[in-house]
Amino acid sequence: MNSKILIFISLNIISGCAEHKPPFYGLTENSYGHLTTQKITECGLQNYPYVGSKDKEMILDLSSSITAAITTPIKGSLKIDQTILQEELQDNFKIPGDVGQPNVVLLKRSADEIIFWYSLGVVSFNEITNAANEFCGHHNKKALFRGSSKKCSAPIPLPFAVNHVQQQVQITNAISSFQCV
Repeated sequence: MNSKILIFISLNIISGCAEHKPPFYGLTENSYGHLTTQKITECGLQNYPYVGSKDKEMILDLSSSITAAITTPIKGSLKIDQTILQEELQDNFKIPGDVGQPNVVLLKRSADEIIFWYSLGVVSFNEITNAANEFCGHHNKKALFRGSSKKCSAPIPLPFAVNHVQQQVQITNAISSFQCV
């Protein structure tokens, strides 16, 4: 199990290290295709058939918690989306930002809706849902989930092997939309 945790920790680190145009730049609600109300999952998790779905969830949550603990001393230098800060939603996320870019961004917000872009695996759907509920609550409304979509990166080789097999990961970026009703 240690190798699986190492893979997901590496994914979290890699997702924040690249220096380029942010992956959320210019996106809208439908940029990754039609929204689905079915649960979206991390790209590449099917490559680990020896890990059950509950184990995958636990590994992702554990990886996020470990990364949050590691980054606590540098939390002040993490890049967090200014709109997330303006709406005071940052406390809904274990890791709202990274050294290179935010891990969650508000693409659009109004009294009637809120649309998030986020790095799935670093930010969970539950965190997004909690932030949407808080945001809509500020307008005396409830958040109604409209749907999510995702985009998978090309496989990225990791700098280590497990059982002499070079490991790869895919970064999963997602968009989730909520209506305030």
